[in-house]
Amino acid sequence: MKIQHTISPDEYRPKSDGKDLYDYLQVVYRRKWYILLFFFIVVGLVTAYSFRAEPVYKATALLMIDKKPSPMNPLGEGEDRSPHAIIPYYNTQINLLSHRTLIESVIKDLDLTSYYAEKLSEPAPPEPSRLDKLRRSAGIDLPELESKSHAQDPLGVKVLQSYFKSLEIEPIRDSNLVHISFVGSDPEMITRIVNTHAAKAIESAVALHREHAENALKWLRSQVEKQKQEVENFQRRIYEFKKKNRLVTLEDPRNIHSQELTELNSALTRAKADRIAKQTAYLQAEKISGEQLDIFVSPEISANSVIATLRNQLVSLKGRQIELGTKYGPKHPKMMELSTGISQTRADLEAEINRLKKAYKTESDKAAAMEASIEQMLEERKNQAMSLGEKSIEYDVLQQQALSSKEIYDFLLKQAEEINLSSVMSSSSLRVIDRADVPFLPISPKIKLNILLAAILSLTLGIGLALFFDYMDSSLKTPDEVVRHLGIPVLGMVPYYRELKNNGSKFLPWHDSKQLEYNEMVDGPLSSISSRLPAELTSTSEGTIGRVIAIESVTMGEGKTMTTARMAASLSEAGLRVLLLDCDFQRSSLNKIFDNTEGGGLETVLERIQSHQVTSGNLKDYSMDDLFFLIGLNKLNGRLIIKNEDQLLHVLFQNGKLLHIQNSNNPKANRIGAMLLQGNFITNDQLNDAVERHRRTGQPLGYILVNSGYISLDKLRGPLRLQMEEHIQRLFSWKTGQFHFKPELIRIYENERIFFGDNYTAMIHELGRIAGSKLIEKEILGNIKSGSKENLYFLPANSSTKKPLGRVNRALLKKILEIVRERFDVVLIDTPPLDSRTGVESLFSIVDGVVVVIDAGHLSYRVINTAMNTVPKDKIIGAILNKVRTQPRNYAYYM
Repeated sequence: MKIQHTISPDEYRPKSDGKDLYDYLQVVYRRKWYILLFFFIVVGLVTAYSFRAEPVYKATALLMIDKKPSPMNPLGEGEDRSPHAIIPYYNTQINLLSHRTLIESVIKDLDLTSYYAEKLSEPAPPEPSRLDKLRRSAGIDLPELESKSHAQDPLGVKVLQSYFKSLEIEPIRDSNLVHISFVGSDPEMITRIVNTHAAKAIESAVALHREHAENALKWLRSQVEKQKQEVENFQRRIYEFKKKNRLVTLEDPRNIHSQELTELNSALTRAKADRIAKQTAYLQAEKISGEQLDIFVSPEISANSVIATLRNQLVSLKGRQIELGTKYGPKHPKMMELSTGISQTRADLEAEINRLKKAYKTESDKAAAMEASIEQMLEERKNQAMSLGEKSIEYDVLQQQALSSKEIYDFLLKQAEEINLSSVMSSSSLRVIDRADVPFLPISPKIKLNILLAAILSLTLGIGLALFFDYMDSSLKTPDEVVRHLGIPVLGMVPYYRELKNNGSKFLPWHDSKQLEYNEMVDGPLSSISSRLPAELTSTSEGTIGRVIAIESVTMGEGKTMTTARMAASLSEAGLRVLLLDCDFQRSSLNKIFDNTEGGGLETVLERIQSHQVTSGNLKDYSMDDLFFLIGLNKLNGRLIIKNEDQLLHVLFQNGKLLHIQNSNNPKANRIGAMLLQGNFITNDQLNDAVERHRRTGQPLGYILVNSGYISLDKLRGPLRLQMEEHIQRLFSWKTGQFHFKPELIRIYENERIFFGDNYTAMIHELGRIAGSKLIEKEILGNIKSGSKENLYFLPANSSTKKPLGRVNRALLKKILEIVRERFDVVLIDTPPLDSRTGVESLFSIVDGVVVVIDAGHLSYRVINTAMNTVPKDKIIGAILNKVRTQPRNYAYYM
């Protein structure tokens, strides 16, 4: 049976696990007192500390660091001005501002040991010995001994540590400036310390520079002496070399030899060219004779005037000979004269050519001799140049070494003079730009800022802790969380009232020190809050009659019993007849709530009904429903004989289940034979034959019909069931008569009997509901108590055995619920908790719905979900959130 809800399904549909801003605001509001407590504690502690703390002042001086060119760079190297070189220099200078020796000198000058001894309440260090005074007056510093004395002096160590903690060196970004600060509680003293520290830092830088210059000068002087000796050695070696090689001067010997070699090479080239030209002319002249006509091809021969003249004469004579040859014969005197002239001219030409050849030969030999002479001279000059080159190289090496040694000597001498001048002058890379002034305002504590930060941080941390604890807290505290995590609607809330707790009255569970009186529960603050549950159950009139609702909780102590009583009171005020049924046999508490001292209860009803023996009696005291239920409850085997005036019925039971009804006085119309004949299952002759055999043998008529083959079992079953239903209806219609139960063993497969074993439970149950109960109803109503309000009744458990609910006869409990459901509009069952392992699960199948009571902030929703897995989902009506710590305006549905 389902309960009709007035809310839409979307209202209680499970939401996603993500939270919105409203959820977080609800968390903050719910835990506001913890946040405020954390806020006041933190702000109070910070405020108290700020006012009680000793003020701290800060004095600051401004210094500038200069990187000046230093004459002490080795070998005169130029200074690197790149950022990679400047940054380490400035870092070194900044670190030197806080070195131990400088701090010890400041402590000594200002006598800070005595000053800190007063602050630390420790004895001052002993006076220096006479020897120490003499050493100091003589200007002899023994830093190692002083460091050892500091190490042996605990106060000195503490002073150094305190000084280091109070000193602050802060370089200014992208500049050569640096702040030197000192913090302390005495503004005048810290100002003196800062200014003294700056002055001592400058003095230390000057002393360091002077010491560096002196060391450099000492080293340079030793190097100058060594270099001077080396220059003298090189000069001596050059002199010995020139003397050994008999060199007067070698200002530029390589240039002279180079010029001579160049000229000789040029002369040799010219001589070779001249020789080749003359040899070529000679060779060409050797090939020429007077008989040849191309002798004048050679320019040397053609240039000779004698040969040219002779050639012209020869050509002229030959031309004349040819001219006269046409007129005269060879023997003609003119022709013979011309032949003689031609021969003579040719002989002269040959003689002149031979003379010219001899001249060419002479010039060719002369050119060859000149070439050989020049070549020999060139080889001699080359050998001389090679020898001179080796000596020049050695001389150049000596000369270069001497020159380098002289340059180094000059540089060292100049550097020594500069460093000597620098050591005399006081120079420092540090300069004071601004001296420290006495501070007027402390830097700590900043009271307003501290309080403001404490307020902001405490609120932030408080809210963060509240959200964190809420995240870690998986318990259900609000209706929204119930809907989100359980997916069931919230029917109402019971808020937590501090007034009730202060009055000693609690609407919480039974085990608290003192329970609410019933009048306080009904008329107190809880009753003034409107209830959602009556609206849920009275939304439709048909859906509210005879509803059985189990009130559950996951564990004990969640206020289930008191909430059940509150629900009963609310429903009774809505005009419904309400029965409050206590099924928690182990922890019954309704008597305490309703202040009941009378005996009797549900356990008494169960025991009396279950122990009742069915033997014999009158139907005035028993209804047929009572008889059938008691026989079925005890699972009896036997025959129930019921007599009503002129009729006698035998009802057969096997293990409490109806098996068969026999009626010897059954009217003819209702007999099985007449029914079969009327249904055309058999013929009249077959029926008469079977009846005759029945009278003769006493066998059942049905057995005879089946055994004779007149009808099958399937066709016989329908009429037999119809006959059984008519017997059952007649039986439940009897209001008077007597009965007697005879125990005996009923066999289903008895010879000559046919039992189909049909189930008539539904029919018997419906007829029993209509007919009603007498004995069982009397037992139940006799133990129901009336409340102080109209329409409110309760049936306590009053258990003496404390047995778990799972051991209660489920059929009997179901019967009780069926009876009370007919008498009351709503039956609220106070059940054991789900974790009690009492078998409460057996109750869920016989109730119409389950309402879960949840103690706000008590259990994790995971535990509740696990426990509620035993409850059928379709039976869950909703939840009631108990002991909710929130304001009524946040949620509009309360109980």
